[in-house]
Amino acid sequence: MAAKLSIWKEKGRKELNRLITKIGVPLNEAQQQYRYMNNNLKKKLKDKILDVIEQPEYNLSDILIHSFLRQIDTKTQISASDLTYALSSILEAPKDLESAEEILEALINKSQTTNRSEESKSQNSNQENFFLPEEVEYNRIKNFWYAYEALAGDVQKLDQGIELAIEMQKKTMTEAIFLLEKRGVQACKEFRYCLVKSESTQEKFFSHPLTLQKLAILMLTFLKELVKKDAEKPFLVYVHHKKMKKYLVVGVSPFGDHFISNTEDRNEFGNKFAEVARKTEARVLDDNFESSIIEIPEDDFEAFFGELQDLAEES
Repeated sequence: MAAKLSIWKEKGRKELNRLITKIGVPLNEAQQQYRYMNNNLKKKLKDKILDVIEQPEYNLSDILIHSFLRQIDTKTQISASDLTYALSSILEAPKDLESAEEILEALINKSQTTNRSEESKSQNSNQENFFLPEEVEYNRIKNFWYAYEALAGDVQKLDQGIELAIEMQKKTMTEAIFLLEKRGVQACKEFRYCLVKSESTQEKFFSHPLTLQKLAILMLTFLKELVKKDAEKPFLVYVHHKKMKKYLVVGVSPFGDHFISNTEDRNEFGNKFAEVARKTEARVLDDNFESSIIEIPEDDFEAFFGELQDLAEES
């Protein structure tokens, strides 16, 4: 819906407000969590949404998600889709979420300066090692067990996961709009690409591969609606993690109405990354489930990316 309405433009945002009003939901109600909305509105909301989106002027589809519900206790019910968003957001969080204070700190971004001494110790001069800095690895392990407890039915952790999912979606949307407004998308013959600049958002927020992958998919969705020529071009996004002295690179490919990020035939980035790494002898870490997600030391990145562009032009 965000792509169809072009919400990165002022006109699109006004159209979204008009759509909400047409559904019959006051804007002040729409801006709060679903659980706190007026009960009468909630009972009619699904039917009203379906009535409006089927009108020719909107031509929207797949707005509603069909999902199973889990009853955790007498007061708490959560859908499978919301649970997935909550757990993935906990796993992707840029710091460990061991306590409520820490998750709130992560949500409102009050912590602009953190003690990075342990991270500095772990970043020794041997750039052949691609292991995560100790602080990052520690946080991801802690987040895994935090997500495990949420999955087991810890209602407080589930609520925090949902709040975090909302905030992370907002940040991803904000970054995508920033890149479009600032014309941050470049193109070569075979794919489009953009750099997530550290000054446009907190560098550490896009330190997790899945978070960067979600941004890439959102950008591809927007561009499919925005660009008429070669709308089906694959998309590559990369971010420079200065403290870890490396680049994180993610490629996604369109496939009909879906977007492919796995390593099979339909996403050619994995094969291209491997070919370019052989040619340039760049040190590339392929330590994910998908070969379309890689990490490269900053010293090797310029040669690697230059060769990747040249290879695209030759195709």
